[in-house]
Amino acid sequence: MENLKEIFEEGLSKKKVSVRKMLSDLGISEPTYYRAIKLNTMSMRNYRKICDYLEIEQLSNTKSIESVVETSNNLSDYWKSKYEESQKTIKLLLNTIESMSLGKLDTVHYSLSDVA
Repeated sequence: MENLKEIFEEGLSKKKVSVRKMLSDLGISEPTYYRAIKLNTMSMRNYRKICDYLEIEQLSNTKSIESVVETSNNLSDYWKSKYEESQKTIKLLLNTIESMSLGKLDTVHYSLSDVA
């Protein structure tokens, strides 16, 4: 996929408008925009909004659109792997807690009357 930053910077300079002004006009948050620029991927909705605003040509060939979908799938796979990794860690922690509660560590039992 082409570099979004270069595409948008060219459009911004031609239209003579700042990124902040464009985002304000379009209702897109700055963090969303800059994250998209950093990852070189964004939602098609935001991409279309920006292209329309800057009056620049949108993705026109199937290969480029497939690139957007592939990037989205890669991000999805990344977060899925992070989720699975966290689930393994949680299971290990639960097993540790379970083994601790099965008498490997002595638990201290007290009541509120013992404290007072």
